[in-house]
Amino acid sequence: MEMLIKHINGDVIPEVVTIIEYLNLKTDRKFKPNTKLNCKIIKHILKDYTIEDFKAVIDNKVKDWDGSKMEKYLQPSTLFNPKHFDEYLNQFEKVKKAIVITDTDVLELNDIEAKLIQKYNSMSYDKYLTTDHWRRFRDATLLNANYTCKLCNDKEKLNVHHNNYDNRGCETFNDVIVLCKSCHGKFHDKN
Repeated sequence: MEMLIKHINGDVIPEVVTIIEYLNLKTDRKFKPNTKLNCKIIKHILKDYTIEDFKAVIDNKVKDWDGSKMEKYLQPSTLFNPKHFDEYLNQFEKVKKAIVITDTDVLELNDIEAKLIQKYNSMSYDKYLTTDHWRRFRDATLLNANYTCKLCNDKEKLNVHHNNYDNRGCETFNDVIVLCKSCHGKFHDKN
């Protein structure tokens, strides 16, 4: 690796100027290339790395930290710290795999939903209320309602009442209402 360090008037190193200017460009800041700290830390790392390596570190961390609470660390003392420089240089970007749902997938999901509805509708209502599906949905409904009766705001002896049975097995929160035992009884007395 070619040694890039050259002094001008004993203080400013052209490579440091290039690196700091690149950092300023990427971060919209105004770091000075001739400060003792900037010269010292960059000069130390330039023994083992190239200007392109510095640019890669800047690019990697700007991509990671820009707009986050870490943005304040987009500065020479952090980016060019010898303890972390190699790590920042060699970080890899985790590629998030996009989940693509095709028309066939939608049809299959609709078919599964239809089979579930058919299965749960074919059993007695009392048996349906003992299924794991209903228990999970009931718990989610109570949580969604903040464990509160929708009519009187009571928080004791709550029931999840079906408004309709059309989607039994694939209910949504619109298909049910949370009622206390008293309101639930009154609701059934009206019907």
